[in-house]
Amino acid sequence: LKQKGFMYEDRDGVWKMKTMEDLMDKSVKKIPKNILHLFQVCTWDFGLDDETLKGRRINFIFAIKQRNDGKINSHKWFFQGICKYLKPEFTLMLDIGTRADDYAIAKLYKYMRNNASCGGCCGEIEVDFSTHKNYDVSYMIKAAQFYEYKLSHSPDKCCESFFGYNSVLPGAYSLFRWKAIQGGPMDKFFKLVNSDIDPTCPEANEYLAEDRVMCLQIYIKENSGYYLTYIPDAKAFTDAPENLTILIK
Repeated sequence: LKQKGFMYEDRDGVWKMKTMEDLMDKSVKKIPKNILHLFQVCTWDFGLDDETLKGRRINFIFAIKQRNDGKINSHKWFFQGICKYLKPEFTLMLDIGTRADDYAIAKLYKYMRNNASCGGCCGEIEVDFSTHKNYDVSYMIKAAQFYEYKLSHSPDKCCESFFGYNSVLPGAYSLFRWKAIQGGPMDKFFKLVNSDIDPTCPEANEYLAEDRVMCLQIYIKENSGYYLTYIPDAKAFTDAPENLTILIK
């Protein structure tokens, strides 16, 4: 940060971050509210003993939004602000409260690499009980969510995957092919965000869960033939709410 000119040294010799006014282009009269701060670092090694990972050059980009404008705004920054220029082969979405199991992401990646017609896939999300030791009210609330997660994955996603179309690949844990979501699917996904007109009641209800819109548009994308699937052994664990107030929110 010092080398890039983002910090300055005060009279006491303490290094401090510059203000937004000092960092922005002087031609910009008013600082926009929708700002994304990006920090990039390149590493050659994960520090692991696995020989296959040694010497691999990996770029990490840490992005922080200036303010919290919701999930769909984060998706817009990710897809249209980062992926649009990096042009990745695959895009992984993983919630901050979700932890992928060992080799789970590798299983999703391997499947997508071996099946060029797969537009997106997801694994099973399970409620994490590893830190819960007491059988109290919060345990029962998490147990109810555990049952709901199992019910939505085991029968539903398995059956839908048999026909090649999963109605929703959860934004909390899923992998998409970048070519599959470009164009029509992404335009539909951000339709309400990019529009200045207030949506009608049916439109607002349709876009209440944008993940479903994305999956449908990938499946019906013209001249593509993409399908969506569910990989049960690529498991991830999520930190579920422990009280009814947070669960209802």
